[in-house]
Order: sequence, then C-alpha cells, then structure tokens
Amino acid sequence: MAFKTSWIEGDKTIVVKLRFQPVPLWISVEKMSIVVEIRDSKTNEIREVWHLHMRYEDGKITHRDRKYP
Repeated sequence: MAFKTSWIEGDKTIVVKLRFQPVPLWISVEKMSIVVEIRDSKTNEIREVWHLHMRYEDGKITHRDRKYP
C-alpha cells in the first residue's frame, strides 16, 4: 500500500511518498518506507531526495539515506 502527498514552502515543493511493508505476525518489527523529495517549485527540478525507514511500534527511524544530490 502506498500514499503520496505534496505541498509548497517558499521556493520549494515537498513531495512525500509513504510505502507500508506488512510482515508476518511472528516477526515483531514492522516498518514503513518514506521517500521525501524536495523540488524547486518553479522548475520542478529535484534538489534533494531522502529515503527513510521507520518502525511502527515506536516511530524511530531505523535507516536514513540521502539519495540525491
């Protein structure tokens, strides 16, 4: 299951994509994959892209990776 939303802050467009990764009940760790794109609002050019993994149970980020630039 996935969701996407975006909004404008000043000269930046923030795009957030959420992907949920269900796992079998016998595994206690469930996580959510989050991709955050920061774009120029006029040209729609990508400035930064971040990829995060977050645990459902406590909301802690378990993985953080800057993809671009």
